[in-house]
Amino acid sequence: MAERSRSSRGKWKLVILVLLVLCPLLWARTDTRVNINFYEGSRGKEAGSPTVTTSYYLRPLFADSKLHRVRQNREESKLKEIYNLKKVKLLSRALLHWDSGEYIDKSHSLVLNGHEFKLELNRRKRENGFRLLVKQVNGEEKTNLLHSEINLPADETAIFGFKDSAGKIYFLSLYREGKSTFPPGLLELKPNQVPQLIHRVDPRYPPEAVQQNLEGTVVMDVVVDTKGNITHLEIAKGAHPVLDEAARNAVELWKYKPYKEKGKLRPIKFSIVLDFYFD
Repeated sequence: MAERSRSSRGKWKLVILVLLVLCPLLWARTDTRVNINFYEGSRGKEAGSPTVTTSYYLRPLFADSKLHRVRQNREESKLKEIYNLKKVKLLSRALLHWDSGEYIDKSHSLVLNGHEFKLELNRRKRENGFRLLVKQVNGEEKTNLLHSEINLPADETAIFGFKDSAGKIYFLSLYREGKSTFPPGLLELKPNQVPQLIHRVDPRYPPEAVQQNLEGTVVMDVVVDTKGNITHLEIAKGAHPVLDEAARNAVELWKYKPYKEKGKLRPIKFSIVLDFYFD
């Protein structure tokens, strides 16, 4: 009987140990993150001199949600290809995110030629469902320009087109990030909280990128452990696969001063931005 009792206690200890290991994974929050980009597109030749155009409204040109599985770092080139554009320029960017079980409206405001526009996005309770509102704001008055229910699975993009009173073309893209592989419980730092960098490896400008005159900005989300080492890196906003790889290869070797909060060492998460450009 005593042997059976000890055996039972051993099994319970094993069950408790398994639960302690699994619970943080089961309780980890699965955030929903949607990247919003607002572009200006041009089909004509580039102007010989700078001009200023005043626009008074945006009018929906079309709504297209067929750009599925287009990663964000290829978005601009895909817009040019599909809609026969000479140039695509990013005017505004936002990242909206929801915690698990949260369905409140998230918003982003932008000013275009002196006029304010407000983008509102609401995560619906049905799987992959979102409601998008685009409003023009004039003091207390708000005019709805677009009201759409969209289905936006992870790692996919929806595109909406607009025309203003001067005939300029604009695109609003919504890219939903895939499920993050970052471990739960990390302390997310603001730019002014990032610890001291004590070892830096400068990125090498790839010869292939030089030959093709490739430029761009690479944004990386990184995790730094309690020893100051980067243990996890994800490309949040890429420039080009060649530049992304060069940025990753360098930054993975960086080392930071370990971060303390209230005297206790903490693993942390923050963003690193690298610009590749020609002088």
